[in-house]
Amino acid sequence: MKKLIIISIVSICLSCKKTETFNNLESDKTEFDWLVGKWIRKNDKDSKQTFENWTKKSNTEYLGLSYTLLKNDTVWKENVVLNKVNNKWQFAVTGNEDKQPTIFKLSKLNDSIFEFENKENEFPKVIQYKNEGNKFSAIVSGNDMTIPFEFEKLK
Repeated sequence: MKKLIIISIVSICLSCKKTETFNNLESDKTEFDWLVGKWIRKNDKDSKQTFENWTKKSNTEYLGLSYTLLKNDTVWKENVVLNKVNNKWQFAVTGNEDKQPTIFKLSKLNDSIFEFENKENEFPKVIQYKNEGNKFSAIVSGNDMTIPFEFEKLK
């Protein structure tokens, strides 16, 4: 009888551990994982090529690099840190000539859209990304101006 109780306890402990491991794997996914990868803008003008590269550093931090090429010259570049600070997501953008990042706070989040706002920033005031599978659209807007970006994932 003792052996049956010990086997039962060990089985219960092992099954709990497997469930815990599965739950930990699930918790490694966040609402921004779809963004990870290399993207190319499809609605560029004047023979420019714009790229966004996103990496996941942790469950609470993603790093983005955006740049535009004209022929082989980089004509625009910015770094983005999408991270959780004090349990709230922020989108911190640093351009080539910026000493400090411009911080945007999360204002909208669902299965396919996230949006960040900084009403104090001159432009943009709102940055929105919409997940469309192997594509995404981004819109920067403010002060009656809207600039759309259409990206496709590179293979």
